[in-house]
Amino acid sequence: MTWPTALPILEKLGSSVVAKSKGVIAAYEVMYGELNFTAPAGRIVEALTYLRDHKDLGFHQLIDLCGADYPERELRFD
Repeated sequence: MTWPTALPILEKLGSSVVAKSKGVIAAYEVMYGELNFTAPAGRIVEALTYLRDHKDLGFHQLIDLCGADYPERELRFD
């Protein structure tokens, strides 16, 4: 068992956002009572705009933005 357990309302919101975003939001995960979204690196601005401007969402605070840099690869950033 993990702590804390996933909140059903966040699970429902996450799956709805992914399903309706047409690929702008690639995935979601609920961890430690927080809803986390994953977006393709090249669509970050589009994803953030979607979350802010969609009539049913209206997100207005970004807590963290993370990425990974792989200098040895041609496409460095994930």
